[in-house]
Amino acid sequence: MGGVLILGAMTISTLLWADLGNGLVWLVTGVTLFFGLIGSVDDLKKIRKQNSRGLSARGKIVLQIDGVKEADLGTYECKATNEQGEQTCSAQLMITGK
Repeated sequence: MGGVLILGAMTISTLLWADLGNGLVWLVTGVTLFFGLIGSVDDLKKIRKQNSRGLSARGKIVLQIDGVKEADLGTYECKATNEQGEQTCSAQLMITGK
């Protein structure tokens, strides 16, 4: 229930005060809501089954990373810059099997 409140507050705040003409705002909002949906499905399975298992690790990964192609392989880099300086983070995407 707390996740629904947090996602709702974030979505309403974004719609009220963000620059909706910026495509990245829509992308980040959509991705955040999608991950919230995965968490909700996980919680719902836990409640219905009356145990703490929820979605399997494989189920979560399949929902989060689907349709990766060989063309997507490589190093992804995120760079943030402001008046305080610059920070860079990178991640390597590999396919290790089906």
